[in-house]
Amino acid sequence: MCFSMPPVHAQLVGLDAYMVGNNAEIGIDGYGGFEGCEMSVSPPLPGMHTRTNSSYFGFVANTNNGNWANFDGDFFTP
Repeated sequence: MCFSMPPVHAQLVGLDAYMVGNNAEIGIDGYGGFEGCEMSVSPPLPGMHTRTNSSYFGFVANTNNGNWANFDGDFFTP
């Protein structure tokens, strides 16, 4: 099962982390907060798709697999 998964890339920025997949991008707060990564402290990786009016990056999804032309987010997950 592990070998059939598409590649996922992750990057630590200070205590926070960003996970980038083909159809999902996630910001994880290093202190376990519910908001996602605070972008002013830990900037997202180049090419990530932010879609929020706040300073946090939570979870965005490319649900229609359309090369990120239309995507859903920014959702916040614990």
